[in-house]
Amino acid sequence: MKYSVTQTVCAVVFFATAPTIYAWSQNPPRPPGDPGYPEAIVPSEKGRPELQASDLSVEAECSPIYAGERSALFRWTPVPRGQRSRLDVTRYYDGFERGEFHTLATVDQSTLGFEWTEGEPAAAYHWRVLTLIRDKWYASETAYYEEPVCVVDEEEEDGNDPNRLRDR
Repeated sequence: MKYSVTQTVCAVVFFATAPTIYAWSQNPPRPPGDPGYPEAIVPSEKGRPELQASDLSVEAECSPIYAGERSALFRWTPVPRGQRSRLDVTRYYDGFERGEFHTLATVDQSTLGFEWTEGEPAAAYHWRVLTLIRDKWYASETAYYEEPVCVVDEEEEDGNDPNRLRDR
């Protein structure tokens, strides 16, 4: 099932989407004091549970309508006193510690989820939600998921068998 903002607004749940492709590299340096600066992040093991987003879940699936298209719908329960939430992903098991991750979205605290359509087929991702309270980001536990491989039925340009399935 493909989710969109219009479908979720009717359910009084707001989801954001990202059509951008991300390269896996170091995040650019930021000045000290910037809420995105690594020193402003409180790791989940050092934070208090009431300051961390909870109930992290992800639904990754192939589109039943658009062949080869896949999406991951991230969901979480935000912290009531938080100002904003931030969704980070990495392909590396220690990517958050090394600074090799990407922020997919920074959203209002009322946002309960985010749809991402740019994940690589069969790739494993670690993800977390950070909550901004005053000038610090409080990290949730790190969760893990794998992108599906979505099979499409497509004719090859060179005239090969059109019934041959290929990965996309």
